[in-house]
Amino acid sequence: MAASRPSSARSKTDGGASVAAGAMAFGCLSLCATPIGNLGDVSLRVLECLRTAETIYAEDTRVTRKLLAAYDIHVPLERADQRSLPELAPQVAERVAAGAQLAFVSDAGMPGVSDPGQALVAALRQAGLPVAVLPGASAFTCAYVASGTAAPHLYFGGFLPRADQAFLAELERLRPLLADGQTALAFYESPRRILHSLELVERALGKRPLCLCRELTKLHEQVLNGSAHQVATALRRSFGLVAVAGAAEAELARLSAKQREKHLHRQARAEAAAIKGEMVLLVLPDE
Repeated sequence: MAASRPSSARSKTDGGASVAAGAMAFGCLSLCATPIGNLGDVSLRVLECLRTAETIYAEDTRVTRKLLAAYDIHVPLERADQRSLPELAPQVAERVAAGAQLAFVSDAGMPGVSDPGQALVAALRQAGLPVAVLPGASAFTCAYVASGTAAPHLYFGGFLPRADQAFLAELERLRPLLADGQTALAFYESPRRILHSLELVERALGKRPLCLCRELTKLHEQVLNGSAHQVATALRRSFGLVAVAGAAEAELARLSAKQREKHLHRQARAEAAAIKGEMVLLVLPDE
């Protein structure tokens, strides 16, 4: 018997009902997982869906064009980011209701996880319209496996708040999850904030094991395990920052309090600008 061709969107279920759930005249919005670094990680099903879509909605069209160019895919692209989605979502719903086959991709990984795709799916579900999810890479699940933790449970918190007090309050709220040694916490973080965030994690939760994963699946992938101080030191070293990580104590002692504060602020800004790459930070339970 010949193998059936994989469906890009409306595959049959065991009960014979399609994803469209009785609305066969409808089109479909397919959320397509894209690589988190290595373009070879995209699935055949996602490529088929992207090739046959009438329009691909992308969080950032500049990022998505690189993937499409690599696989010689020529489909109209339209930006669908946090700012444009409130106006765009009703238009997407209207097109799906009229029978259009559309796709949405985020910059990397699984759409709908800490990106505008969540709002788009909610709008279509509320309108009773079909949505298909085409699975693939996800940075925080890769980081969880790469960390080597024995914790059987994983809590994913997306991006932690930007304000220090809100950041600390959120970690304090999550502290009980670490108490039984069974749960790891995973967060996305900006490379510009990561050194400061490591300091805040230690301030909130004390010295405990962490794992920082940077540039997963890419050429310069890093998996750094240790305390906040150890991880920060290793990260600085990888960017050649250890030699300028701080002025000598004698030099700092000669500065006034205001000069010292200004010096440390400039140093922190220089370090933040030097560090690059996508980051996943895991807070691990005590072993």
